[in-house]
Amino acid sequence: MDLSFLPQIPELRLIAVGDHDELCPLKDLESLLAESPTPPEVRVIQGADHFFGGAEDKLFQALREFPL
Repeated sequence: MDLSFLPQIPELRLIAVGDHDELCPLKDLESLLAESPTPPEVRVIQGADHFFGGAEDKLFQALREFPL
């Protein structure tokens, strides 16, 4: 999945990713975001895949706790 555009979005403040994401592995995402002058916060949802199936409550909590 080509996400090379992410570091160029200055308004991007949060990315939620599952620790079992097969389409966007965490280490690849972290490497990509290292290029960003203002990297967003990355919230890792334990036990979640790319679609957060079965981890919706954890995703909701992570999003809810993010300061606006």
